Amino acid sequence: MKKSSFKIAAGIVIGAAFLYLAFNKVRLKDLEESLASANFLYLVPVLFGFALYCLIRAYRWELMYVRQKPKIWNLYSYIVIGIMLNNILPAKAGEIARAYLVNKKEGISASQTFGTIILERIMDLAALIFFIFLILAFSAEEKEIFFYSSSWQIRAGTYAMLGVSAALFAAIMAFKFKTEIFFRITSAVISPFSKSAAVKVNDILGRFKTGFEIVGDIKLLLKVFAWSAVVWSLSGFATFFVLKAFNIHLS
Repeated sequence: MKKSSFKIAAGIVIGAAFLYLAFNKVRLKDLEESLASANFLYLVPVLFGFALYCLIRAYRWELMYVRQKPKIWNLYSYIVIGIMLNNILPAKAGEIARAYLVNKKEGISASQTFGTIILERIMDLAALIFFIFLILAFSAEEKEIFFYSSSWQIRAGTYAMLGVSAALFAAIMAFKFKTEIFFRITSAVISPFSKSAAVKVNDILGRFKTGFEIVGDIKLLLKVFAWSAVVWSLSGFATFFVLKAFNIHLS
């Protein structure tokens, strides 16, 4: 069997396995009733919204590459592939696929791309927190619900998300501006076992650092943050119409 044929066959088998895991507990009768009662006209703006969502994510991602910039339409296709894989595979496998594709097609280090993906996720968290505090600041009703009526788990989760975002951003700042400290730590830990491995790890860390180059540019960082807010807005827009299509009401 040719290598390409084996890859296709393996992809079909793996995809079928995960589709089975995703749908094996779904009651077909309930699914049929749900589809029969759905208003698919509401999904038309979702399709346009999704295309725009991916395009803006691609543009935002391109901003994070300072030295060697991939073509935005290539990044667009990598994002769509990543989303598809995230929906059928566990452990955010789509993000690994994005790094692999950028490395394979654009010749950019996978370590650098992982750096941009991590920064992308931090910007997403920051934008989500921004919206939460914006709602609390301008809606007295939501503010009262959050502080006095919501469960402690919701409040704790919000504060934890804020703390994790701040800690991750602080870690990136430390890694970017004090990289030599991380190099010394990895060398001290790994060198006694293998000096070549320590050199290799530090080389990977050095390439990983290039994914955070925009952190030193406040103007560009704020631009990425602003586009992250737009991404979340489009996600909310699409979610609203999906819920309308299937007559799902949140209370």
